[in-house]
Amino acid sequence: MSVRLTRSHSASVYDRFRRASQTGTRAHVIDFDEPSTSAGANPVRGGGGGHFPIDDAMWLSMFRRLNNLSRTVEAIKICLQSVLTNQQLNNWDLDNCNEGIYVYDYLLLAEHLSKNNYFVSVRSVMPANNCFGLFYFEITVLQMKSDLGVGLAPNTMQMHELIGHFESSIALWSDGSIHCKLPHAADVLDGFAQFGAGDVVGCGIDASNRGVFFTLNGHKISTQFLQADSFHMYACCTLVDMNDAVQANFGPDFLFNIVDMVPF
Repeated sequence: MSVRLTRSHSASVYDRFRRASQTGTRAHVIDFDEPSTSAGANPVRGGGGGHFPIDDAMWLSMFRRLNNLSRTVEAIKICLQSVLTNQQLNNWDLDNCNEGIYVYDYLLLAEHLSKNNYFVSVRSVMPANNCFGLFYFEITVLQMKSDLGVGLAPNTMQMHELIGHFESSIALWSDGSIHCKLPHAADVLDGFAQFGAGDVVGCGIDASNRGVFFTLNGHKISTQFLQADSFHMYACCTLVDMNDAVQANFGPDFLFNIVDMVPF
């Protein structure tokens, strides 16, 4: 005896398998389109209507694959959430910013208020995780007169230093150049998109390979491979002119789709 399952059934694959198993049958038939005119007709593969036999093992395999897929999707969500958990608590570090910078708005907005008009820098409280995941942040440029740099810096960099010109630091500057002091890259890489007030600049690092990447207004900037040193790297920004101001975003919601950087 065989059980005939058709597309009109609304039960799930699992329910169908369970129901068929309770009958004690070993072979099931799925009816595609119209049933055959002959009860003893051979199964038809391809083309129009016909019968395609599926045994218990195939049903069980299909169910297991669907179940595994569901678990994989859930695992990806959990992984992404864990990657960004620490960043939700990140902000600019009041103890590690130049005295010419004023930080407010939940320690996310930094403004250059020095009358001397020299460059000033500020960095985040929490560094990138050196063991796993992605560290990523975005900077919205609220006001900028001439130049501004966004990138990553070690905790050895003093906040009167210029990011990208200090050892092991790297930054994308508003003139469309990447300044870095890395063992595997030149000091200055030119030819990238420029940015100014109103733009959103992002920077990230992948702990698996120490690869550094930049984004502009939600789009990844095509760069050659840049590999950071093994130091703990912090989000950092250098402001050049008085009244220059930036707003930091450490997640979890970004303009750039961070899922595009997950290697699975």
